[in-house]
Amino acid sequence: MDINDIKKLIDDNYDSYPNMAWLETVIKYFSNYFSLIPLNQGVYKGNTDDEVKSERMIEDLKGTKVSGWEKYSYEKSPYIPTGDKYGIVCGPGTNNNGILVLDVDNIEDFKKFCHLYNINMMMPTLTILTRPDKYHLYFKYPNDGKEYKSRTKGKENCGFDVRGVGGYVLGPGSINPISKKPYTIFDILPIADCPEWLKEWSLNRTINNQQLEEYQI
Repeated sequence: MDINDIKKLIDDNYDSYPNMAWLETVIKYFSNYFSLIPLNQGVYKGNTDDEVKSERMIEDLKGTKVSGWEKYSYEKSPYIPTGDKYGIVCGPGTNNNGILVLDVDNIEDFKKFCHLYNINMMMPTLTILTRPDKYHLYFKYPNDGKEYKSRTKGKENCGFDVRGVGGYVLGPGSINPISKKPYTIFDILPIADCPEWLKEWSLNRTINNQQLEEYQI
């Protein structure tokens, strides 16, 4: 089975929740390439933002069940999770096979950010659709001896987070606890080298030596 088969398996089961038995095949496939960790299971009962927010205060259904999982940024995880979702740990990994993930969760703000810094939004790499107009773009973790950390967008309204050392993302096929639909594979492409601007952002939350506080999106 190759990644094309995995994409088809996910697509064919897009409306299958709560029947997630097929996800076992997807998880086993990606366990060959990434460090995986088990996550909290289930979906939120609410459908509005306020309802979901209240439920998340009780339990984060994207949260991990494993203490000390951060070490799997640097070493292979022994886990092959089960259930309706799983995490892929980001970071350098082992044998230079790590990843840095660009997590775009507000496409309009991200477009403004890219326009401001003259960044080409066409980034051909393995891309996962997490919800409509929300994406995970996978890049090779830079092999230059520097530590590329996770960065949240904070108050900058840039439309994205970075998942690196100390971060993880829900893997393809995982059920999104808010939309109750699986993460699908949007673009089947080889994982590309990390863009320079993304490396700079992960290191310093700057672009071209300009602090984000200097502008308003």
